[in-house]
Amino acid sequence: MRDTFKPKTGSVASQMRSSADRIKGDLETLGEIGKTEAGGVSRFIFTDEDFEARRFITGLMQSVGLRTVSDKVGNIIGRRPGRNEDLPPVMTGSHIDTVPNAGIFDGCVGVVGAIEAMRVLNANGVTSNRPIEVVVFNNEEGVRFEPLAGSKAMACQASVDSILNSRDRDGALFREAFERGGQRIDGLPSPCRRGRVRAFVELHIEQGPILEKKGLDIGIVGAIFGIRQFLTSFRGVAGHAGGTPMSMRKDAVLAAAKTVVAVDEITKRYGPPAVGTVGSVRVYPGVVNVIGEQSEVSVDVRDSDGSRLRSRSGEVKRRIKAIARATSTEFEIVDRLEIDPTAMSRRISRVIEVCAKRVGARYTHLDSGPYHDTMMMAKITKCGMIFVPSRDGASHSRKEFTEWRQIAKGVDVLSETLVALSK
Repeated sequence: MRDTFKPKTGSVASQMRSSADRIKGDLETLGEIGKTEAGGVSRFIFTDEDFEARRFITGLMQSVGLRTVSDKVGNIIGRRPGRNEDLPPVMTGSHIDTVPNAGIFDGCVGVVGAIEAMRVLNANGVTSNRPIEVVVFNNEEGVRFEPLAGSKAMACQASVDSILNSRDRDGALFREAFERGGQRIDGLPSPCRRGRVRAFVELHIEQGPILEKKGLDIGIVGAIFGIRQFLTSFRGVAGHAGGTPMSMRKDAVLAAAKTVVAVDEITKRYGPPAVGTVGSVRVYPGVVNVIGEQSEVSVDVRDSDGSRLRSRSGEVKRRIKAIARATSTEFEIVDRLEIDPTAMSRRISRVIEVCAKRVGARYTHLDSGPYHDTMMMAKITKCGMIFVPSRDGASHSRKEFTEWRQIAKGVDVLSETLVALSK
């Protein structure tokens, strides 16, 4: 895909900046929806909390003059008209679904920030040549259904039917869960936007410690790590903890434990920037005096280099096979997510850099370890990402926090970038 963007000189939105107080109010209001007793937020798609959050965000979009619509997989799109409505729009946005007991910033900064950027453009009387669209991608986190479902559909990487007919762990059908919110899918537009998006820019918290440690305002993302996620199941034989000799055991929990260690050892041997995580271990029957009969281990490996990622993922799988043999257990590996590293548009990154300088933001260039909806959008259009700092690098936790003034600075850069790209 040929990169034709050029940094623009001169600012249209420079007379007014975003409001940290307004951003704070919107994020805190959204954060009350799905708030847990532990002080975090649990807001999974197609729950009562999710539907309430969707109504709130749709209302915010409409309050700044956006025309709103939901597509067939639950993405919400708010459109700000341009002088030439026939031109493909510049798009920005993120997601509002969360992991369990999350903070209020992940994803939501990119949605609330995009809406605030529209306020800035309105206040400055900006009329863009192209339309600008704000999108809320559905189910980025994948707690209930397949992760990145909304952006995969918009990037034409998954069929609508495959998403609508998918089920969560409890057997609930995506289609039925969606329609429980009161919308009929049959009357909604298709999400696939190949050839119909000029550019996509996502504002997001860093979810890492680099910007805070360096005392910087903005991170300009060069690439997003590739990911391999798979679920490994071991099946052994339950037995009495006191009656079965060690040499005769088929211990599924032992196999799980060895897998956790293997992921750590292999990843450290490859060295930075490789990362590997076992985020979930389930065992059955989970009784103190019973040898484990079954276990399930989630594996997540990431790297900015595609060949290293494939090599390391293959090595982990081979080690799992050896572990099963050594523990006399049966095993199964189910691939859940395979995404190669994704490069951002160099030209859009340069536009972001020019805009960061224009608003006086201190910035650096860095890569993103976490995945984002931008990974999918990059398959159909040119993309860029703007990071704002995360205190202590915390994310996917109620402890995640970004200073309101830092978010406002990110919105200022986003506003300028959208103006430059939509000329």
